[in-house]
Amino acid sequence: MMNNVKIKICGLSRYEDIAYVNKVKADYAGFVVFYPESTRYIGIDKAQQLIACIDDGIQTVAVTVSPDVKQLKAIEGAGFDILQVHGELGAEILEESSLPIFRALNMNQTETCQNVERHDRIIGYVLDGKTSGSGEIFDWHLIDNFDRGDKLLLLAGGLNEANVLHGIKAVNPDIVDVSSGVEGRDGQKSGDKIIAFTQSVRKE
Repeated sequence: MMNNVKIKICGLSRYEDIAYVNKVKADYAGFVVFYPESTRYIGIDKAQQLIACIDDGIQTVAVTVSPDVKQLKAIEGAGFDILQVHGELGAEILEESSLPIFRALNMNQTETCQNVERHDRIIGYVLDGKTSGSGEIFDWHLIDNFDRGDKLLLLAGGLNEANVLHGIKAVNPDIVDVSSGVEGRDGQKSGDKIIAFTQSVRKE
């Protein structure tokens, strides 16, 4: 029987990437904005152009690191569906955001799971590796006692077509979140890998 785990493909930066995401009918499409330190960073104007090409039914996610209110308002204006926050999540963002929030947590110590923000604006927790974007798997047992409440659980960090089913079995996430695992040696998204990953997740 096909599982009901949804798919988020992150770090999109080209029109070709959008074509792949539309083809496989991913559930979420992520774009890194306001964080030029990332190799997957794109400007907010470019992001707006790309999300305009996303098919209906695919939710767009603005992936940020410690955003301020000015950046939040630009993200809202660009038409994103969800705000994803790594780093610091300021109280003013929780208060000002009209967008639901995915709160990203780096799983390098057990107390990370214990000291998490609880807020109605937060709709899900992205559990990622020690360093976001590194493509490294973390110890999935770190989240055995994680209390997500009624929030969505997103598993990220080093997932690819070969290990994603193991991650689903171990963590039972609502969403699997992939970026480096669907990239080629050139660092760009690979259509073949995106297809292979989604087929693995949706395997009957």
